[in-house]
Amino acid sequence: EIGKDKSNVYRYIKKNNIAHTDVKERTLLFNATQKNTIVKGMSSSSNDDVAQRSQHDQHNEYHSEINNNTDQIIAAMQDNIK
Repeated sequence: EIGKDKSNVYRYIKKNNIAHTDVKERTLLFNATQKNTIVKGMSSSSNDDVAQRSQHDQHNEYHSEINNNTDQIIAAMQDNIK
């Protein structure tokens, strides 16, 4: 329904201490309010994931740029030594 893996949903429920209303066999059951809380929270955490990935990509891009500059400096110094 929300496009998330079941294990991620259960992890979210546990992390946020969302109590279930009943258990049927081995399945946790939630009322409509709890379900809406889970759906809303999982949807907003998607946005957080996107923001974190973007920040991570920017971080990697920055370090890649530094590594490229370092490689260029090392190559120039090696040329000077030769």
